[in-house]
Amino acid sequence: MAAFGGGEVLPGINILDQNDTVLWSIGSTSISGSARNSFDTGGVFAQSLTIAMDLTGLDGRSDNIGIDNVHFAQRTSAIPEPAGASLIVAGALSLLCRRRRK
Repeated sequence: MAAFGGGEVLPGINILDQNDTVLWSIGSTSISGSARNSFDTGGVFAQSLTIAMDLTGLDGRSDNIGIDNVHFAQRTSAIPEPAGASLIVAGALSLLCRRRRK
């Protein structure tokens, strides 16, 4: 994040999930034009993430704030999918039933 033409103070930044539940929040944050700000959210995850900035009190100066280089990482551990496991069990049962009929 950076502020063009000087510095600004944001009252708050939130990360919300698809149900607008706050997953991560930071209070008053100083945004400078010369230095980049970065945030470590500690690993929030959801189907959908929204970055919400509180622009209260900035009036027209809110147009001076920019966001770039947002990075998301994928979880490294696989989460088993129930539908996949069900298909394997159904296939095994059908093979056993078919073998008994012959």
